[in-house]
Amino acid sequence: MRRTFLPALLLASATLVPVQAQSLTSAQARYHIAPPPEAVCILKAVPEDLGVSFGPRTTPGKAGAASATFSVNYLDAAMDDPWPQEAKDAFDYALGIWATHIESAVPIAVDATWAGLGGCDLNQSVTLGSAGPTFFISDFGAGEADTYYPIAQVEAMIGSNFVPGSADIIARFNRACDDPGSPLWYFGTDANPGPNQVDFVSVVLHEIGHGLGFTGTADVDDGLGSGGSIECDGTAGHGCFSDPPSIYDRFTTNAATSGVSLLETGSFPMNSTTLGDALQGGSGAGVFFDGPAARYAHGAGGPRLFAPAEWDAGSSFAHLDESSFHNTANALMTPALNSNEAVHLPGPIVCGIFQDMGWPLGSDCLDLLPVELTRFEAIANGRSARLTWSTASETNNAGFEVEYRTTDGAFASLGFVPGAGTTSEPRSYAFTTPRLTPGSHRFRLRQVDFDGGFTYSRERDVTILATEAYEVSAAFPNPFNPQTQLTVAVQSAQRVRVSLYNVLGARVLDLEDAPLDANRSHTFTLDAAGLPSGLYLVRVIGETFTDTQTVTLLK
Repeated sequence: MRRTFLPALLLASATLVPVQAQSLTSAQARYHIAPPPEAVCILKAVPEDLGVSFGPRTTPGKAGAASATFSVNYLDAAMDDPWPQEAKDAFDYALGIWATHIESAVPIAVDATWAGLGGCDLNQSVTLGSAGPTFFISDFGAGEADTYYPIAQVEAMIGSNFVPGSADIIARFNRACDDPGSPLWYFGTDANPGPNQVDFVSVVLHEIGHGLGFTGTADVDDGLGSGGSIECDGTAGHGCFSDPPSIYDRFTTNAATSGVSLLETGSFPMNSTTLGDALQGGSGAGVFFDGPAARYAHGAGGPRLFAPAEWDAGSSFAHLDESSFHNTANALMTPALNSNEAVHLPGPIVCGIFQDMGWPLGSDCLDLLPVELTRFEAIANGRSARLTWSTASETNNAGFEVEYRTTDGAFASLGFVPGAGTTSEPRSYAFTTPRLTPGSHRFRLRQVDFDGGFTYSRERDVTILATEAYEVSAAFPNPFNPQTQLTVAVQSAQRVRVSLYNVLGARVLDLEDAPLDANRSHTFTLDAAGLPSGLYLVRVIGETFTDTQTVTLLK
């Protein structure tokens, strides 16, 4: 069921149908041709006026400077009913809002059709428009590997035109809603639509948001096929993602905090009812976008995505949750827009989601977020890890707590690197960890504001190789009662036995006798609860070495 104040304008982008990736000429990139935009924006038969507006840009100079440009090809589906000039003006105005929120040196090409999408009778559902990217590209030399990105974002990230001669976004809007007797569209730019009018600027902003990448590849199969195709594997209720998934998909989880990624096949197998149920909010607490910047913008864990109990193609998954964000500054990318409602800004959460996805941001988004972290890398440096990161801008940034994951899975602090406060200039940072044991280590940054607010970076892993044939740590604690621990690492895989001997040379306890993997720290716990106090010898015997140390049990 949709919310009770409907009828309202339901907004969505076309969903992706998973297809096999293909190669692009000489590059290693793969591309996915998105399906054409579908008629997925519906106005219910009895409109309900909301009478609210967010973010009208009526004060000269109030908005930030444009950091992106759009090139619009206005197409007319019928020569006798072309785009009205006031509709073009409203469209350009909406693009001007996006131009101060994102950054791209490459003009973003939009094919916008004044289309025949059916009638516009308020007593029936009305198709208003749709939009989406033309291509999704993976492995293009930037961003996350094996991950689809919308073409406009790809070109913004690499600074060049990836698919010359092609539009980046395809959009359609219903010309019938401007017919005499059906004056549904409000083309003004003052965020002040009248009763029973739909704000055209808000609709354009919403649909261009989908075209820029606010959309995922998830689907739940209806078992009937769609347009002659199979959505997942043809089994009703099975859920799926494209292969590879999109960058948007990679942040989706089943809980606002400590959720399980919906891409975790161990928990949510591809083409399964388990995944289908999760995509319909039936696992955990719903569906959420769990990125660090989105969490910061939301202020209460990852923001909830729209996940009704029955899959709604074109609305489910690729929107913020209606009930959570209706009538707020984050309402633009919810699946409904009432008549007499205007939303003329993307909102902090959308800015956070775009930052998490790797979109270069403009000033109007950066002003809403504490730090634009453009890079975070970790590499092995001998027996330490070298962490480096960069920011494009900072707002009230006290600094970065460098954290590592301990053996129990929690994160602990390694040190603190002061930030630059507030600056629009790029900054670079570095941190070298103390000496690490051989094996895999995981790190993250906890960016802290001066007022105590914080957000986390994505996590990075580093593998430290053993520099000696073997390493055995000193047992700790020592003296002990009744337990102590030691770690063993070997440069080459081999069978190792760890035993405890008394001072007479008798073996009294075996801790391990098994093959050990190379370049990994293995921790062993010595529990001497059943032994008397005294001196003991811990002996570690491998195929190529022997190590002995003395420990003291005090009871």
